[in-house]
Amino acid sequence: MNIYQNYNITELSNLFIENRNYINLEYSYEYCEQIAKKHYENFPVGSILVPQKLRKYFYSIYAFSRLADDIADEDIIEENQKLSILIQLENSIYHIINSNNINNPILLALKDTINTFEIPIEPLIDLIQAFKKDVQFQPPNTWSDVISYCNQSANPVGELILRLFGEYDKENKILSDRICTGLQLINFWQDLSQDFQIGRCYIPIEILEKYKLKFEDNCLIGEIENVNKLLNEIYDYTKNIFDNGKSITKNIKNSRLKLELAAIIIGGTTIFAKIKKLENKILKIRPKITKFELILKLFKINIL
Repeated sequence: MNIYQNYNITELSNLFIENRNYINLEYSYEYCEQIAKKHYENFPVGSILVPQKLRKYFYSIYAFSRLADDIADEDIIEENQKLSILIQLENSIYHIINSNNINNPILLALKDTINTFEIPIEPLIDLIQAFKKDVQFQPPNTWSDVISYCNQSANPVGELILRLFGEYDKENKILSDRICTGLQLINFWQDLSQDFQIGRCYIPIEILEKYKLKFEDNCLIGEIENVNKLLNEIYDYTKNIFDNGKSITKNIKNSRLKLELAAIIIGGTTIFAKIKKLENKILKIRPKITKFELILKLFKINIL
């Protein structure tokens, strides 16, 4: 039975869905699994390195993230309505722990995951805040603005993974944040050409001004020499953050998570090298990494 067919982002932002008397925990996890297997984006739910006993919990968190993302990306919904639905979802998360009347498969599975692993709701709320920022995009003025976004969009995912594997502590959280922020920045630079097409630029305005550049008419305007200097600076900034988190693999006791993190770091390192190799062509071309390239890197690079 395809239980995913009735996916409705407006309904699923509420704790209670009318006319769903068949909801139970097993059904809820199956529902989340179908959402995860349909997408498999931005979360390692599809990895064979995730133990079978943990997968359903990954599915529940992914389904929640996917729902918030779908709300933010829905083309037929106006901005104000998107924000209203995200606020509704946020309120549902605040009330999820104390509610015994949940008739929503995603939120019911999520509540069980939260209770099982004693997960605080703050990382989940941060994710919603990031999606709100996506809906009301504002160009970052400073690096602090960019990092603030990463703290809400990328870093919570790393924290949730650590908590599911029982590897969460203060030091690992710091290192995870650096890896996740570095990956988010690498993704920004990888997607420069695509983001430009929709009028988005994640390069801080203060850095653009430093090199006498402007983002207008969906492109960078200024001397090409200054573009190259700007790219070198944002790459150096990114490398410093990313490299300072790589030692997390030495702290991780779970062998599967250690390998998962190694693969993620190698993937980020590989695509980052491709980005830098393109130089200013990155403004027109989006580089990609193939599975074959990643497998080769996994055999050749030792970061464990």
